[in-house]
Amino acid sequence: ELYRWSILKNFTIREFHVLGGGNILHNTGDQNRITISQRMLLHLCRTLQGLFLNVTVYVDVSGQPDEDFMKLVSAPILFTSHGSYATAALLANTGQKASPACSNLNFPG
Repeated sequence: ELYRWSILKNFTIREFHVLGGGNILHNTGDQNRITISQRMLLHLCRTLQGLFLNVTVYVDVSGQPDEDFMKLVSAPILFTSHGSYATAALLANTGQKASPACSNLNFPG
């Protein structure tokens, strides 16, 4: 979805900033969840690099929730999931934005 969206909008994307804290940041103590989270994050980064040639992917796993929210709100191009945190940032963001999992904000998800 991200690739098709960027082509339709005629975006030139040179870098991605992935906010990937989740279980890694919050230290749930559940090693299985941490491992799954890390694998998913790695898969996402590799997929982005495969779809968008010459792109740099930055992963930030150290931000605090308020800092991460501000990064989402101020991003010039925001592509995000459908959770309540992401949807709130999507609504506040004034740049180009999309959420393929959130086609209707009356029923996100």
